[in-house]
Amino acid sequence: FTTNVSVGTEEGEYIVNGTALDKAGNVGETITYLKVILDTTPPKMTIKSMFSFVYAKGKDDDDDDDNNNNKNIGIAKAFSGHALQVIVSDTNPVKLRCTFQHENRYLNEVLEDVLMTSNTQTVLVNTAVEFNDLTKNGIRHGIRSGEVSTFRAYAVDSVGLKTVSTFSWITDMNGPTIQIIPPDVFVEQTKETKGSFKLEVLDDVSGVNETICDVDDVIVECDAEINVKDGQHFFRVTATDRVGNIATPVKHSWITDTTAPTVKMEELKPEDDVLSITISGTCTD
Repeated sequence: FTTNVSVGTEEGEYIVNGTALDKAGNVGETITYLKVILDTTPPKMTIKSMFSFVYAKGKDDDDDDDNNNNKNIGIAKAFSGHALQVIVSDTNPVKLRCTFQHENRYLNEVLEDVLMTSNTQTVLVNTAVEFNDLTKNGIRHGIRSGEVSTFRAYAVDSVGLKTVSTFSWITDMNGPTIQIIPPDVFVEQTKETKGSFKLEVLDDVSGVNETICDVDDVIVECDAEINVKDGQHFFRVTATDRVGNIATPVKHSWITDTTAPTVKMEELKPEDDVLSITISGTCTD
């Protein structure tokens, strides 16, 4: 015989039992014919970063600059093992596929393709490979500092219901750039002892965090007037950005000399009948 059985509309497990009754009234043994799990809800999924971010000015600073397109996306330092945690819940086993894609490139790098055995899967992402450093199958890949990268997770349960979640951030690979503008008087050699330096310290991704200046290994205020004695000197600057990248130090060197040369003449020895005189001496500085 054939019959249609309705298992209901509520999600959950349904059991279909069957028995037989003959014309004499004998009842057969009850048999479980079918167990059905009704699932109409896609997997629930969240992505958590296990590394820290800063935000561009306007997000976590008192700045109302609406022209800053990076205000609402995190910025992180480049690292070879950034961890993201994918948390999935569903009544059925879930197959998880994770990819990583960089801005303005169509190629997705597959990071994970697994059948989840627990509710949590930790995935590592390498953001420390610069774009020009590495090729894969003849295609350049890697990250350009300041661009947006997107981690994408696809969760598909055993009945084919799918959820897609994304997590994006900006990678800052480089420290600030530094330009020293020395005072006009501090040329390669000078008799001046005082002067003030000007600086241009820029970081167009996460922003400058701290600028450190020193004169001859002694820390000074960067905008303070410098006062030195005779001798060789240098003014050095380094800086960090808001995710911890350190700039390459930049240095300006000069010699201060306030002492005039000393001249010592040799004794003249005139000679008779000689029209020229040889004058000898030494000059010291």
